[in-house]
Amino acid sequence: MARHKTILTEPESEPQLDISSLIDVCFLLLIYFLVTSTIIPRETDLALSLPTPPWIPSSPIDPMFIRVNEQGTAFTGTGLGEKPMDNDSGSRDLPLLASQLNLYQTAARSAGEKNAGANVGRSRSDATKGD
Repeated sequence: MARHKTILTEPESEPQLDISSLIDVCFLLLIYFLVTSTIIPRETDLALSLPTPPWIPSSPIDPMFIRVNEQGTAFTGTGLGEKPMDNDSGSRDLPLLASQLNLYQTAARSAGEKNAGANVGRSRSDATKGD
């Protein structure tokens, strides 16, 4: 009769999972989502209905172009529509130009433009002090 050897084996232990690296990955994902998420909504994300202004200008007023040549003569308008204002280069009053600017200022205010002609009637030193 043959002898059977019995080999004593150690009882098998259950396999274990090393979760230390899994905790590191979860922590990194948590940090990533905390940093990239927005807690407070941006202003562009809010649905706002802005009020419209109480007045809407019916027609914008064309700009007035003023040119002064080498001789000191002031002109208004452009191209063929250019008109000389006050040919006296020795005088700095320019009454025709001042009256046309006052008319322009009145027209701009009646059209509803704010700050229309704010510097009309002021000297150059007064206009720079206010700015």
